[in-house]
Amino acid sequence: MVTGLKERDFISNTFGRYVDQEIAQKLMSRPEASRLGGEKRQVVIMFSDIRGFTPIAEALSPEATIELVNGYFSRMVEVLRRHHGIIVDFLGDAILAFFDPLDGPLAPVGREALQCALSMQQAMLGVNLAGIGQKLPPLHMGIGLHAGEVVVGNIGSETRAKYGIVGSAVNLAHRIQAQARGGEVVISAAVYRLVQPEVRITREFEVRLKGIQDPVTLYAVGQLTTS
Repeated sequence: MVTGLKERDFISNTFGRYVDQEIAQKLMSRPEASRLGGEKRQVVIMFSDIRGFTPIAEALSPEATIELVNGYFSRMVEVLRRHHGIIVDFLGDAILAFFDPLDGPLAPVGREALQCALSMQQAMLGVNLAGIGQKLPPLHMGIGLHAGEVVVGNIGSETRAKYGIVGSAVNLAHRIQAQARGGEVVISAAVYRLVQPEVRITREFEVRLKGIQDPVTLYAVGQLTTS
């Protein structure tokens, strides 16, 4: 796609917007980072979404809506970067991100992803506190986490590509997120296996998810504990 110094600039620009410098440097060292396509890897996927955002946006002016969303995204991105999350995309008021072990074990990444999700929920308090002074309505976010195999790499064309993930595990993470109530973090059994026993569960439930024949057990997480 690009060579030499241009290649390194391309990679730096691609990753610098989405992750902290430590993770960006590790990603830059991977050969697949500078070419189209990717490789299969086990990662932890996060989907977050604001509950009931459409009626909130309809009740606000366009300027107030943008101000509200930008304040929300700014705080969430800060938390994701701090916990080494790689942001794939902003989808309306939703965020798709993933946590990559980069050839290391997946369990520590699962714990980091869960801690990030819980910290994002805590950061919502700041988002809503800032909104009070501007007479903005409070926001409530649901987060879903799932661990599974995806293809990680540059997705798109020679002229327009982005570093991201594709696979059925991404779709499953989105459906898990839809089961989270406002203020909740809901994880799949795959993530639960990575983080137990260092986790306090507030709700365990079974649901049927599109594309999966049998009921799926999900867990709403209250907090991480120290081992």
